[in-house]
Amino acid sequence: MPQPWPCSTTKPPKDSQRLTAQLQGALNSRITIEQAKGAIAQRANIGTDEAFSRLRHYAREHNLKLTDVAAGVVTRNLPVAVLSILGQPDPPAGPAPPT
Repeated sequence: MPQPWPCSTTKPPKDSQRLTAQLQGALNSRITIEQAKGAIAQRANIGTDEAFSRLRHYAREHNLKLTDVAAGVVTRNLPVAVLSILGQPDPPAGPAPPT
């Protein structure tokens, strides 16, 4: 009698292959987003949480997929103006206003 999956001589079910492909795609997207966060954070001298907020805000405001904007940052395929907006340093904090 044949052994049920998983065994080395049978192919995994189609659902398993689909799930594997989806998980790999999600991992690849996450890596790209992390790289973009790092690039923006370094350029703007900000934390990665703020970099992600900028990335997400830009994608939402322009009705773009977050992963597409992130890929554009990583590959520098976005217009220079966009890269400048995302990576523009915050103004330095001055003295606290008098209270």
